[in-house]
Amino acid sequence: MESEDILQYCLTEIASGRKTVKKCLAAFPKEPELAAQLRLAEALRTGPRPTLSLAADLRIEGRLRRAVRPAPPPPAAPDRQVITWGIQSLLVAYVVALMLVESAIRIFNQP
Repeated sequence: MESEDILQYCLTEIASGRKTVKKCLAAFPKEPELAAQLRLAEALRTGPRPTLSLAADLRIEGRLRRAVRPAPPPPAAPDRQVITWGIQSLLVAYVVALMLVESAIRIFNQP
């Protein structure tokens, strides 16, 4: 295992409560920097969390709201009724055209 993998493994195990810092150090005695890294991670995890002032929070929220614009509405789907009537109209026109052509052929083929 690489040093980064060992550190990640130990951090995960410690965070889940399955191992302690001592147990991880005992499991990986050939990792010289592991103790310092785990102590630093523990200090960061248990230390005070930084907080924003209300003014800073409102200022950031205002910037985000100005930066994010509402997405345009999706294009309207074509009305199925219009499409259906369009196809039906084409079919009717086609049938009428066929009937006219057939009638014309009969008229011109009469002796």
